[in-house]
Amino acid sequence: MEQFPRLVSLLCVQAAVAFASTTNASQDVNATANSSQNGLIPLYIGTLQPTSGHWWSSYGRYYVDFLQWIFDDINSRQDILPGYELRLEWRDTRGQAGMAARQMFELLTTGPPKLALCGVGLSDELLMVGNVAQYYNLPLLSFSAKTSNSLSRDGFPSVYITNYLAESANPPFLAILDTFKWTRVATLIYKDVMFETQMQEFHALLRERNISLVTSAVVTDYTTSSYSLKLLKQFDARIIVGAFRSIQAPYIFCEAYRHGLYGPSFLWLLTGGSMYDGWIETFYNREEGEFPKIPCTRQQLVEASHGYLAVDEVYLRPDRSVVTVAGMTASEYQEHVTNFSSNSPNRESRSSPYAYDAAWALALTLNRTQMKLSQGILGATRLEDFDYSRKDMFDLILASLEEITFEGVSGEVSFLASGRRVGPHLITRYSNDVKTLVGIIDTDKKLVWQMSHRDLFYGYKPPRDRVIYVIKRLPPSTAAVTVVLATNCVGIFSAVGFLAFNIVYRKNSSNSPNRESRSSPYAYDAAWALALTLNRTQMKLSQGILGATRLEDFDYSRKDMFDLILASLEEITFEGVSGEVSFLASGRRVGPHLITRYSNDVKTLVGIIDTDKKLVWQMSHRDLFYGRYTAVLLGVIYVIKRLPPSTAAVTVVLATNSVGIFSAVGFLAFNIVYRKNSNIKMSSPTINNVIVLGALLMYMFVFTLTTDYAQWSDVHNSAICSIQIWLACTGFTVAFGALFSKTWRVHALFRQSQLKRKVIRDARLLSNVLLLVLADMVILIPWTAVNTLVKEEHEQPAEEESTLDRRVTYKYTTCTHPKKIYWYMAEYVFKGLLLVFGAFLAWETREVRIPALNDSKLIGFCIYNIAVFCALAVPVVHVLGQERLTLTFLVVGLFVSLCTTLVLCILFIPKVRLRHKISAVRFFSSFKGSDNNSLNNQLPTRPVADQALAGSRMDLVPEVKEQVQNNQVTCETHIPQKNDIQTADPNHMITLAVPDRSTGSKQLSTSSSSLTDQNETCRLCPVKLNSSDPGRNRDESAGKSKDSLIQLQAEVERLNACLAK
Repeated sequence: MEQFPRLVSLLCVQAAVAFASTTNASQDVNATANSSQNGLIPLYIGTLQPTSGHWWSSYGRYYVDFLQWIFDDINSRQDILPGYELRLEWRDTRGQAGMAARQMFELLTTGPPKLALCGVGLSDELLMVGNVAQYYNLPLLSFSAKTSNSLSRDGFPSVYITNYLAESANPPFLAILDTFKWTRVATLIYKDVMFETQMQEFHALLRERNISLVTSAVVTDYTTSSYSLKLLKQFDARIIVGAFRSIQAPYIFCEAYRHGLYGPSFLWLLTGGSMYDGWIETFYNREEGEFPKIPCTRQQLVEASHGYLAVDEVYLRPDRSVVTVAGMTASEYQEHVTNFSSNSPNRESRSSPYAYDAAWALALTLNRTQMKLSQGILGATRLEDFDYSRKDMFDLILASLEEITFEGVSGEVSFLASGRRVGPHLITRYSNDVKTLVGIIDTDKKLVWQMSHRDLFYGYKPPRDRVIYVIKRLPPSTAAVTVVLATNCVGIFSAVGFLAFNIVYRKNSSNSPNRESRSSPYAYDAAWALALTLNRTQMKLSQGILGATRLEDFDYSRKDMFDLILASLEEITFEGVSGEVSFLASGRRVGPHLITRYSNDVKTLVGIIDTDKKLVWQMSHRDLFYGRYTAVLLGVIYVIKRLPPSTAAVTVVLATNSVGIFSAVGFLAFNIVYRKNSNIKMSSPTINNVIVLGALLMYMFVFTLTTDYAQWSDVHNSAICSIQIWLACTGFTVAFGALFSKTWRVHALFRQSQLKRKVIRDARLLSNVLLLVLADMVILIPWTAVNTLVKEEHEQPAEEESTLDRRVTYKYTTCTHPKKIYWYMAEYVFKGLLLVFGAFLAWETREVRIPALNDSKLIGFCIYNIAVFCALAVPVVHVLGQERLTLTFLVVGLFVSLCTTLVLCILFIPKVRLRHKISAVRFFSSFKGSDNNSLNNQLPTRPVADQALAGSRMDLVPEVKEQVQNNQVTCETHIPQKNDIQTADPNHMITLAVPDRSTGSKQLSTSSSSLTDQNETCRLCPVKLNSSDPGRNRDESAGKSKDSLIQLQAEVERLNACLAK
């Protein structure tokens, strides 16, 4: 799509150059002809608006009248463009980008040159026209289209806008973040090109400011909003910047309510241009079924959305007392426009202030340009000398446009070199479905709050952007220290007393009446530690380290003995009952530790840390952790993998398809082997082969579908999309087209009141099939060339496989194109007409009762079968959606395979049953009379005619002759009754009785038809065959006159001659 405007641009360049030379040649003539009656020189401005054929047409017509009305106001000013007047010329784009390019070319090549374009209605049109405008050196001001792609200076150097884009909200977002010193934010957008472009720019600005982006969530549809909100909660997002429309807001805020992402600890910052006032009330006042329901009440939505801030566009400046460049305040302008709109039959747009400021910006730019030209900056050039080759005037106009600054009705207006407008923004606060102005960001990006911070936030203070963890020293309690020390002293004295008691009475085996403590091993080792320490101290004292001092010389003033005792305590190491015992200088014991695991209220030893701090596990890691069999992860792992195909679905579809392929090959072999059989030959075996060929193409389509779904080929190969479409469409056309051609031949032979003798060969039928295939090519070739289906990758969260530690997302590809539905509809219409016409022919030939020749009833069954399958499959496939890949594959694969196989069985199984039956019935005339044997000899039995289109002659003649000689066949005439076939000969009917080899008797009726050859006409009457009745009265026809028999014989001769030809 991005290359298309450039292609159009290149095509228009040559026209622009040619037209520029023509304009130069006729410039003097135009200058004279364009002088207005009031002596002012007209300056022509163009605008391209959709005024018909589009839902936006009412706004387009309004803007045409509105711009002319503004130009009239500007022309009345003597200080703006003195000596000139602005005139507007417009063209209708019909809301189509291609039509906009065509209408632009017509606008620019008709009449005087246009100095600029003021307004292109829609975004797609702006992308097309804006890219072409640079080649005509034509400035373009836009005030309604909202696409940031048009501001790329590489492809759109002449485009400037006065309205606000979604990206315009990004600097105000940063100003709010800076105000409250938030450095940690998350973003949430709805999947839309406009919002994606906005957030890409916002993320870049965050990186420049060193602001952390904790996560960025994308809502693809209403059903995935829960997953996106879970992601925000998982990353503990507190400041959330969102970009979505008001129609999606109920679903997002409902999930925010359910996940607790609201309240005084959270703040939502939204793009206000896409959020309409009263969106909660609008949602709950919707018609039943208009939008999917949500599991939230209105009050819950109000509570979840309470207090969010939005950056809004300034449609009409809030300082209503400032006098604008038009000489009126914003309030006076509103009253002025209200009077104009009340007299207009079209709808006023809320963007009309941007159109007003765009027109004034253009007028001031041309006025400034004329002032520069009057100073001789381009010699004697004036504004009226402009044509599309004047690059120098084009650059001068753009420079003047970037220099102007004025007070517009939508606020202060000026332009950046990028084409964006510099203007104010409003900060609004949403509460109880009502919007309130709380701040203004002026053109200097200075944020002025209109409300105190206390009243601004839900909770009366700004929320924090993160959880703050404070670690500080716990202050001691003097009372607690006193109590503990006193208690401890008591304990020490008690311990010393108990130690002495234990030493004195260590050999006493009597049981203690007191309860044993589990810490008694520590007391035991403490006593031994003290004893060993004193022993070591005594050894040192005996060596004279402190002179003649001995242990018994200790008193509380002996600091030297105290130090010696502590040194000895730190030096001892011994194996105690609680493990190895030694002490650090800090006073802590050096000893082993146990690692235990608590489960089901039972503690289990799982590891030991010895005195060397070496950890020895007593249990495998698999058994160590609860429900994991692996260690706990440090964070969430995100896994993106290809959506696995269903083996069961692939097996079922391949099995069904294989049965169909073997059936088709079997029927094809049967058709070839029995192609000379009269019954098979009458059913056109060549055309039957074509039907099987079409069925095989359908089976190949199912196989390619299976290959794509099962990922046996490159999942990104877009060629398989076109292959599937071609196989499905041509297979259906070939198979049903051949069936249709057979029915058409029967219809051509048997439904004519005066059927002329003609031969419709298989080549004619094949040409009919070829014509239908060519008609299919008319759709498929442009489809493949212009709007080729391509593989597009999608993501789908796998909730079933996701856990707290692992988030799984499936990726899958589908064949898609934005305009594929139109091509599908073309194929549906074509195939539907083919089905309808086939049904009509089958109905018309329903009375032709030759089973080997006419398939009308079978075709009717086939059409019913195809129609039922199509009526079920087509809507189901389009309703299922692209994310239900397996179900869509099953429906398409099974329906196509079963439908195709069922059609083949309906058509060929009856032919298989007829292959051994007698198919060539001869008609004979024989006459008997009790008194006229010589007449029988004079009228020998002879064949009347073969059955229509019978492929071989039979040996029934001798047998029938024998039956005639035995008077077992009769021939008689009678007058047809009312119930006889209407096309029968009104004079008589021939009734023959011929024995059947297989059944003993057989009845056959054929529709009456006429055969004409040169000047002789004969009529074949309906024939009824039944077994002869030997007991029948043999004198039944004896009374018939000789003339009647001769007349009947002549009729038989004539019929035989006719049919023989």
